[in-house]
Amino acid sequence: MIFCHFKTVKYANQTLFQMGLLACFASMMFVSVAHSYEFTKDFFLPSTVELDSNVEMAEKNKSSLWRYTMTPRLRLTAEEDRNSYFLDGALRLQRSSDKSRSQDREDPVLDGGWNHVYGLGQFGVTAHYEENSTRVAEFVRSGSVARDGSSINRSINGNWSHLLSDKLTFSSGLGFSKTKYSGVNLAGFSSKNISGKLSYEYSPFISPFVQLAFSDFKDDKIGDRSNSKSIMAGAMVKVNPQLNYSFSLGTNRISTGGNGWVAASALNFQATEKSLLSASYSRNVTASGLGGFQTSDDIGVSYVFSLNDKAQLGSDFSWSKNRSINDADAKQITGWYSRELNLDWSLRSNLQYRTLDGSNQSANAYQLGLSLIYNKLNF
Repeated sequence: MIFCHFKTVKYANQTLFQMGLLACFASMMFVSVAHSYEFTKDFFLPSTVELDSNVEMAEKNKSSLWRYTMTPRLRLTAEEDRNSYFLDGALRLQRSSDKSRSQDREDPVLDGGWNHVYGLGQFGVTAHYEENSTRVAEFVRSGSVARDGSSINRSINGNWSHLLSDKLTFSSGLGFSKTKYSGVNLAGFSSKNISGKLSYEYSPFISPFVQLAFSDFKDDKIGDRSNSKSIMAGAMVKVNPQLNYSFSLGTNRISTGGNGWVAASALNFQATEKSLLSASYSRNVTASGLGGFQTSDDIGVSYVFSLNDKAQLGSDFSWSKNRSINDADAKQITGWYSRELNLDWSLRSNLQYRTLDGSNQSANAYQLGLSLIYNKLNF
């Protein structure tokens, strides 16, 4: 039997209390099922040194700084025939050579979940808590990076899928999220989401689907509410074992902003045993700290090439265009190289270039990073 005791005092850091409470419940969960479950424990410790040429994305008076980041992370899983649980926690510790422009940070990240499989389907629940710099969280979403504030996100989501017939599957999702900000001029918000999807396996190569989604948004600063409704139709296509893609297109209506269209597509192509290309495009309508819903176009391309059993190189490109609030245009391209030193240690280097264009700014920056990573799997 495990007992968890928390004194009734005012915590200096409420986050530590929340993480302790979640860890307590998780420990009770793992002990209660220990008799029949298979456990795995993985530990990760990446340590990174970065040089950033323009962390504030300033148009003028650019200046560089160094950042030093260490992120201990522990992942626990428990599995048996029908149920699986996981708990994944990390603490991102970051120090800067210039604290006036990039503050020191201690950002926790915690994920947990449960999934149950039954004869004709499965259902599950996941929870997420994360603190992060707004320069990371908002670079693509709103372009708000001039000040180094904090973003705190909490969410819980449920999912369910059920086989209605040999070829027809229904799946649904239900979620709630809440985002708060500090140190920046962004409004906290909460959103509730529900979606349903009906897919049909027309053949082993193509599965058309139709999807409905509803989101409710509340601005925590002034209390304004709005909602978003969308319907999409598309298909998942498997051309051959090396190539598959999906696409969908539909309409969206925002209660405070009228009608529009939404879309999504994704492609995975393994040209050879050593190379993999992934690409995606989406037009999304999502809640924003700038107030209400925002419409954005997002493109992502990733390429990985294996030089040998121990070394890989690759590149990643992302482009995001905010089309409804501040017209921010963010692009980012990264080239990287990684090498496995032994079973527990690996090395990774990267060079990144990014640009940010908006209604009142146009800036660019580069970032050079080197990471030494310790992995201890299933210890």
